Amino acid sequence: MIGKAWKIELFGRLSAGRDGKILTRFRTHKTGLLLAYLAFYPQRIHAREELIGMLWSDSDADAGRASFRTALASLRRQLEPGGTPAGSFLIADRANVQINPKTVTTDVAEFEYALKTSGKTTNLSEKIIALEQAVELYGGEFLPGFYEDWVIAERERLAQYFLDALCRLAASFEQTGNIGRAIDYARRVVGADSLREEAHGELMRLYAEAGQISAAKRQYNELEQILREELGVAPSPETHSLAARLQITAGRGEKSISSSAKTSIKSSISLGHSATRLPIFLTKFIDRKEEFGQIKAMLTSAQTRILTLTGMGGSGKTRLAVEAARDLLDNFNGAIYFVSLADLRDARLI
Repeated sequence: MIGKAWKIELFGRLSAGRDGKILTRFRTHKTGLLLAYLAFYPQRIHAREELIGMLWSDSDADAGRASFRTALASLRRQLEPGGTPAGSFLIADRANVQINPKTVTTDVAEFEYALKTSGKTTNLSEKIIALEQAVELYGGEFLPGFYEDWVIAERERLAQYFLDALCRLAASFEQTGNIGRAIDYARRVVGADSLREEAHGELMRLYAEAGQISAAKRQYNELEQILREELGVAPSPETHSLAARLQITAGRGEKSISSSAKTSIKSSISLGHSATRLPIFLTKFIDRKEEFGQIKAMLTSAQTRILTLTGMGGSGKTRLAVEAARDLLDNFNGAIYFVSLADLRDARLI
């Protein structure tokens, strides 16, 4: 008889828990990565040779197979202890391996299910509940300490979903008239990504909506300092215009702004920070000026039709490409999109 399901946590750390027992240490780094990969794709049947090629590409064929068998046996000992029926956690034969989807759940799967639920319902209260569940499940970045290409791509995608959930919660609470809760979530967006100017603008607008003009002004000053120190740039004209409106209001001794001014401010922020369809990162970008300049020069050249970045896994190719694309948004009228191919295994599907 198959017992209670294992809960695999991939946010904030890699762990496996069941019946009060928590596993956080695995035989090797790659053994942990194998567990994470199988748990992240529980419905898939994985070819052994594909997994060996992905995890032990630096070993010869025989050594890679031996390492894979050792890692698989180690996971069985930890997750299918004595007395547990074979196949209750891992289903394997000579050619393929799969985690048993009936006995495993992950925090990522629950996170994405909550987000999907929030998108399906038209009931605002139900939407808020689902979004708050998703935010609660996001316990930190996806698989910290792992830097394989597929991990980095998923880390960025899931971080974007988390930030989007925070933004949607702020908007939903504003819609209910609960400006205080809207401000709480807007603050979390700014805390998660302090370089995201539109998040500061939204928080300033919400402060103004709540009549907290001084707080809105402080937020602008904070943004101005962050952008100057981190990027050497000033806030956008839209954000500066909002700050100017707030300054005028404060100068008149008013504690709040008019309804027409609120509408104008909300419109200017929305227009000034349209969605770019580029992933949002929760870590600071370490500027690589030479490569950054080369990419921008080639992408703005009429001679360039396709540009490929190559390098070691985890060297920051995706981040560099996205930041260069973000810097070129105005050159292409915002028509820049991010499409992850990390999970693609068949080149014909590109």
